[in-house]
Amino acid sequence: MHHLFDINDRDLGLLGYKQATRSPGYATLDNKSLLFGEPARAKFRLNPGLSTNQYWRDLSTQKNTVNFPAIRHQADLAWNHLKNFDADQLKQVSLVAVPAHYGAEQIALLSGILKSLQVSETLICKRSLLMASLYPEVEYHIDFQLHQLVVTKIEKQGSEIICGEMVEYPGLGLLGCSDALLKGIQSRFIDKTRFDPLHHAITEQQLFNQIMEQLLPLPWSRIDLKIELDDQKRSIELSEQQLESSVEKYLQKVKAALPTGSYVADKIFGNLPLESDRAIYVSENEITRTIEEVLSQADLPQDFSELTAIVTKANNLSMPAEVDFAMQESGIEINEEESELESSKQSQVHAATSENEEIVSPSPTHILSDGQALPAASSSIVVKNNRITAVSNCRDMKEVLGRFSVDSGKLLLLSDSGLSVNGSNFSGSSELLVRDLISHDDFAGTLV
Repeated sequence: MHHLFDINDRDLGLLGYKQATRSPGYATLDNKSLLFGEPARAKFRLNPGLSTNQYWRDLSTQKNTVNFPAIRHQADLAWNHLKNFDADQLKQVSLVAVPAHYGAEQIALLSGILKSLQVSETLICKRSLLMASLYPEVEYHIDFQLHQLVVTKIEKQGSEIICGEMVEYPGLGLLGCSDALLKGIQSRFIDKTRFDPLHHAITEQQLFNQIMEQLLPLPWSRIDLKIELDDQKRSIELSEQQLESSVEKYLQKVKAALPTGSYVADKIFGNLPLESDRAIYVSENEITRTIEEVLSQADLPQDFSELTAIVTKANNLSMPAEVDFAMQESGIEINEEESELESSKQSQVHAATSENEEIVSPSPTHILSDGQALPAASSSIVVKNNRITAVSNCRDMKEVLGRFSVDSGKLLLLSDSGLSVNGSNFSGSSELLVRDLISHDDFAGTLV
């Protein structure tokens, strides 16, 4: 069974079919024991001098800024962090997704670390390429990391998708958002309770944990925040509007960094109140299913090779994209002849088919919303937390923006409430094809 190791310092992921292990990129020393992941993050602000969270972003053999026992540099920290994952599942890793800002030296260093843990016969590719393979129509990938936001241009060279120019925006990652929230929450806590929650490391850590566990993983909504110190309990309630105003400057900087074209990003980035109509947000389940499809069509190398391009054979992007691969090892493409031969075979098959019958585009049967595929015939489009989403068997007619109907085997979207298909507004009904994008003029979110 294939596994994907997804590297993002915000949250490392070891993903397999119907199973996932996640571990944030934190390390801290606690009672002479080195903790990683969530246990380290839960204690990170109690003793910042004995904690670090930059070793995955800046993976190198440079000396670590924090003096940990038996740790020489950041690569040692990464190796020890990986040791916390299940060894047998690590050996099943067939694809490693690395951040867009990783250079050749970092990828080579990572390969050595993985090889020392008996991970082999593995493809390596940029997260941007992997995400773009899901939706070849997008123009950019946004990697929402812990310390920064990375915007990568997705370029098309003929039928190939490759990673183009990459721009880093330090301070606009998840940590920057949580820091801005803490400062905003601090002032509201003082106004209501006359207590400064950031004056004590214990209460600051309590607030930080609640932000990371209860607020940021979900679309923003009203939240109750509680702290406890010396048997004294204090709490405040914040509305979605108050949360947004607390991070207004941060959100303005993020909006300024957003590209003008369409982009794909992780679902957690979609939880931010950005109200972008150019975004497609990918869930963990969707990524895992795609990895299985990707690897089933590629011959795994004997050692580490970098996947540098994906060839989409489908000319019409509304059809499910079939993919082939250009793998690069030591800077040399290794399957150009195979790719040309396969393309020739596909052309012959298409020509033979056209002589006998007309190729009919299949009508979709499901709507993809929040990583779940819902049967379209029983689904409706509604608004939740200022975002459009699909729900099954909605009974409240007032909340419905659109419904679906099947006519002569074709799926129709029925709406008079500002919905668009592939960016074009309509009124009444619109026939849907596979991979069509449904959006709204006034609300964030995209359905597929």
